[in-house]
Amino acid sequence: MFKNLFENGKNSAINTLLSNKNTLALVNGKLARYGEVLSLQHDESGFHAEARLLGSAETIRVSVRKLAFSEDCSSVKLCGFSSSAQWCQHLLEDFIEGKEFDIPTEARTF
Repeated sequence: MFKNLFENGKNSAINTLLSNKNTLALVNGKLARYGEVLSLQHDESGFHAEARLLGSAETIRVSVRKLAFSEDCSSVKLCGFSSSAQWCQHLLEDFIEGKEFDIPTEARTF
């Protein structure tokens, strides 16, 4: 019972953070050259984003099964990708999967 209560509270807090306009602005600031992230969500299966690439009317859904943070939360590794577009899945696996990315100082407190 308490585990479910904790998980529901944690998922709610994560979704509140992910839907925050500042979080989207931070993500979109990094990805503006390629397109725009329209939404971010989290559930028991992982983290999910819906994005539209520049020059495309189609939206793409990307999911990440796991985020692995460094002890001091200064970096993160993303693991276990899936995408609604096969070419995007391959790019993520080749260039993002398992690589460490710095977390901006202003975002570390979250």
